[in-house]
Amino acid sequence: MGGEKVRIIHLTSGNIAGGAARGAYFLHTSLKEQGIDSRFFVVDKLFEDEFEEVEYLLTSVKDDLERYRNRKFEQFVLSEYPQKNGFFSLGEGIFDEKILELSQEADIVHLHWINDQMLSLEALSKINTPIVWTFRDMWPFTGGCHYSRSCEKYKVSCGSCNILNSYIKHDVSNWIYSRKMKNYHNVHPVAISSWLAECAISSSLLNNKKVHMIPNSIDSNVFKAYDKVSIRKKNNLPLDKKIIAFGAINAYADERKGFKLLIDALQLLENKKDYYLITFGGSDSAVLKDVGFSYTDFGIVNDNNILAQIYSSAHVFVAPSIEEAFGKTIVESMSCGTPVVAFNATGPADIIKHGETGYLSHAYEVDDMAKGIEFIAHHPDYELLSGKSRQEAVVNYSPKKMANLYKDLYQEVLQIPLSKKKEESLEEEMELFNIQMYIKRFQKSVEVQWNEQQKWYVFDNKKNQLLAKIGDRKVAIYGTGEFGKEVLTILKFYNIPVDVFIDSDKALQGKIVESYRINTIEESKNYFVFVASTWYTEIEQVLWKNAFTLNDYAICMK
Repeated sequence: MGGEKVRIIHLTSGNIAGGAARGAYFLHTSLKEQGIDSRFFVVDKLFEDEFEEVEYLLTSVKDDLERYRNRKFEQFVLSEYPQKNGFFSLGEGIFDEKILELSQEADIVHLHWINDQMLSLEALSKINTPIVWTFRDMWPFTGGCHYSRSCEKYKVSCGSCNILNSYIKHDVSNWIYSRKMKNYHNVHPVAISSWLAECAISSSLLNNKKVHMIPNSIDSNVFKAYDKVSIRKKNNLPLDKKIIAFGAINAYADERKGFKLLIDALQLLENKKDYYLITFGGSDSAVLKDVGFSYTDFGIVNDNNILAQIYSSAHVFVAPSIEEAFGKTIVESMSCGTPVVAFNATGPADIIKHGETGYLSHAYEVDDMAKGIEFIAHHPDYELLSGKSRQEAVVNYSPKKMANLYKDLYQEVLQIPLSKKKEESLEEEMELFNIQMYIKRFQKSVEVQWNEQQKWYVFDNKKNQLLAKIGDRKVAIYGTGEFGKEVLTILKFYNIPVDVFIDSDKALQGKIVESYRINTIEESKNYFVFVASTWYTEIEQVLWKNAFTLNDYAICMK
């Protein structure tokens, strides 16, 4: 890049286990290998040593509490739309100030996934460096939904949102869309598929911008082909069946992943007894019992090496998604030498070469999907099909190739002068969606629940009121699970001392957790109790039976 050391900062929400974060991390490491000064930030710390040079935005209890507040406020606003039928985000963030400081040390800020309270839309216009933003779903150009489910209102301006089942023109989706319109002047969009790029270009938010298309990458050294016989024996899978694989995050519950379409396609297969189904990524395998196929469910898999073995054990991987920004599982399966059947629509249409590396079924036609499964499973030259499938993934989706494309894009972006935010007219400044009203109602709701139900939202600083309630009594936390441990950390943050835990599980009573003894409720009758459990209603009944009053406990909420 002209001999200059270009400084890139990558930012993505969540933790390193997320798909967006992993993709961004592989790009970051490839860029560094090619001499780019790249830093990589996620919000949450998950693994200690698995990934090198990962930096974290969330570094304090204060950050955690602020995120709790934002998440609860988002839930409060969206509770106005009880018929909501899809993932929806407001575009608020708690790390604006930290990210603005980081941006001063960069030539380019590269955003990947900014939701779940990482970065606000308003902060985008305050970042005084070019912003490259990799779109990993439709959220950046809609009024808040992550997938529009065929709604095209985002092409003009959102409102009366189909996802929210709203009939109000100036609803929250309209407010979010208008905020995006005001703050995107220095954003350089990158879509991860042709379909996503076409959708983005059609949005009035981006129709005056150049939308680039650079797909995701995968590590073909991890996602490699294992010997099918050996892997099947290792996992107790049948050797005499054609194995069909299916998997995704939230595989069974997320309608967009197409599990129901897969089931319909499976019913159309001839000689069903010749097939065996393997799945991963779902949390409730009970739904598989009525499919009519013998199956193995691997559950949620976080280890990519294990995932590669699952792909390798199958003859065919089926990706029946209705909407997919890219299709990472498709490329992973192909890289493991397992050809894929998917619909010829959205992201997957870019990846599979019909008849050569897999099968593209007519969009959402399950009979053609069934034909695709049979085409691959009984292909006369399966080894050739498998080899071409892996070759396609290795050649076209390597991190090095994507890093080169991004290097070229960075160079292009650096030649474009920064734009100034447009001055708003008086008419534009008048918000028809009154977010301030929601903020006041939310604060009142939190206060009412504290006063009337003893529910303490841990982000709400009630230190003085709590200490007044506690008086000279000792303090116990009822609940030894993860939330109980979180409450311990939060009480320490507020300088409220804790003496013991309480748990109704007799096997735990008398043991030590986090250096604190676990009491019975009978041993704790003169304590002030912080209830830290989703079973708080049942625990409250236990407290009442043991003569506790409303002045003797607080129910912790987040």
